[in-house]
Amino acid sequence: MRITHFISSPASGGAEVYVKDLSVAMSKLGHEIHIIFLSTADEVERDKLYEAKFLSDLTSNGVEYSFIGNKARKNLPFGIKKLRNHIKHFKPDVLHCHLYYALIFSLFSLGVKVVYTHHNIKLKLPSFIYKIFDLRVSTYIGICHACTNMISAITNKDVVNINNAVAENRIKAKEVYIDNKVPEILMVGHLSEQKNYKLILDVVKLIKNKGFIIRIAGEGPEFRSFGAIISENHLDSKIKLLGNVSNVSDYMHEADIFAMTSSWEGLPISLIEATLTGLPTIVTNVGGCAEVAHEVLNGFVVDSFEASVYAEKLMSLIESFELRKNLSRNSLVYSGKFKLSTAVNSHLTLYNNI
Repeated sequence: MRITHFISSPASGGAEVYVKDLSVAMSKLGHEIHIIFLSTADEVERDKLYEAKFLSDLTSNGVEYSFIGNKARKNLPFGIKKLRNHIKHFKPDVLHCHLYYALIFSLFSLGVKVVYTHHNIKLKLPSFIYKIFDLRVSTYIGICHACTNMISAITNKDVVNINNAVAENRIKAKEVYIDNKVPEILMVGHLSEQKNYKLILDVVKLIKNKGFIIRIAGEGPEFRSFGAIISENHLDSKIKLLGNVSNVSDYMHEADIFAMTSSWEGLPISLIEATLTGLPTIVTNVGGCAEVAHEVLNGFVVDSFEASVYAEKLMSLIESFELRKNLSRNSLVYSGKFKLSTAVNSHLTLYNNI
C-alpha cells in the first residue's frame, strides 16, 4: 500500500516517535510510506539536532517525508493546498492523520481514505466538531481503552482500539539487578502543564532525606522555570534535569524505577518503553496509564494528586529491592502486547479493511 502519515513535527514527543516507528516498520514490509510534518523543529522551538537524527532515520529506512510549513496553522487555504498537492502526486491509499490540523485539511481533499488517531485523553476542540470530521474519517483509532471509549461517545463512525507500542530495537532490557545502590528514578516527558512535575517536586520535599535520585529527560516551556524552582528549594542533589536526550534507552536501562505524575495522558510511549525495559513503575491514574500497570502487574497506580499519597507509594519502591525486582520481572514477562509488531499488524489490517 501507499500510506501517508500526517504528524506535527520531527520532535521527541511520544506520538511523533510512535509514528516514526510505525512508518519504518511498514516500509520494511514493502509498503510505500510518506510522512507529512506540519512544522519544522525550528518553527516550534524544538531540538534541531534531534530533528536531524529523526529525519536521517526515516531516509535510511526508505521513508519519504515533507513539510507543510508552520504558517498553515493560521493560513487554512495554504495547508489545504499543500495537502491536496501531496495527495495528487503521491496518491496514497490511506491518509492517516495524527493531529487536528491534518483532519481539517483533509476535509477538502477527496479521493483518499482517512484514518484518525487521537493521541490524548483530552479533547482540544468541542466534541461537536467530530460530526464534521465524520464526513471524511473512515475509522478512528483509540490508543488505549480509555481513549477509545471517549471517542466512541462523540462520533458515529467505527472506533478501533490499537494500543500504543514501541519498537523492540530501541529497548535495552534489564538483565542484572543491583542491590545496595542508591535507587535511580527516571521521568521522561515534555516539561509542561500536562506532565505535572510540580507534584514530584512536592513529593521530594516530603522524602528528601531518603536515599534516591530523580532524573528528568525532556525539554519544554517549563524547563528553565522548573530548574530555578529546584535550585531555590535546594533540591539539586535530588532532581537532575537532563534536557532533551536521544539515548533515553540508556537512561532507562540504568534506572531502577520509572515515574509519571501526569495530569492527563493518552497512553504514553515513555511508559511503554519503561515497561518493555523491565522497570517497575508508578503512575497517576490518567488516560491509559492504569491499563498498562494492571495488564503487566509492574507497579503502582496512584489515584490522588496529593503529594503524601504519591510519596507513600514511591517510598515502597525505593525501600524494597525485592519488590522492585519482582515488578521488573513482571514487566519483562507480560508486556508483549505493547510491542510494535502487534500494532503494525493491527494498523495494516485496518487499512486493508477500509
